Amino acid sequence: NQLIDTAESKRFEVSQNLNKLKRLAFEGKQIVENDEVISAEKIIEFGKIHEALQTKGGGFIENYIRLKFLKNLDVKMEKFSYQLNDFTAKSPSNNTGSQIDFSGTLFNKSGDIDDLFNSFDSTVGEVKKNFTDKQVKYTELPRNLDFNSKYPSYPFGFTVISSPTSPTPANPTIPTPDL
Repeated sequence: NQLIDTAESKRFEVSQNLNKLKRLAFEGKQIVENDEVISAEKIIEFGKIHEALQTKGGGFIENYIRLKFLKNLDVKMEKFSYQLNDFTAKSPSNNTGSQIDFSGTLFNKSGDIDDLFNSFDSTVGEVKKNFTDKQVKYTELPRNLDFNSKYPSYPFGFTVISSPTSPTPANPTIPTPDL
């Protein structure tokens, strides 16, 4: 996926620039950007943030790739967001949790309400199976749906939460999904 490739390239570029700035600051050179001197303390602060994010694991790209199983379901992911919980830039640490929110449309070819519930339950099961190391929350299907109506599609939403003590998966070497 082009967006993931672009994000990875940007992350690598920023990492390289940070390493260069840290080296220059260590050598005692003055760094000026936009006519403003950047202090060594500021560079060290960014370095701490970078280090904490690198060692946390299970970051944006890794979690996005973990959603590849959605390709096998009759769903279309329309929104994906990733955030760090309890992250403090002033004193970053590995005691930071993360949260993924994704939502989209669940397709139901028959339109039958029973098939919709079965498909939804199957989707919930797959999400839970693929994120066993995290807490999974989701929006339930309302139990007061009209049984005489057809539902060819229905929206879904999931939140996957990683606590600071959750194990982080090894960096996956999974091909990028086309979601």
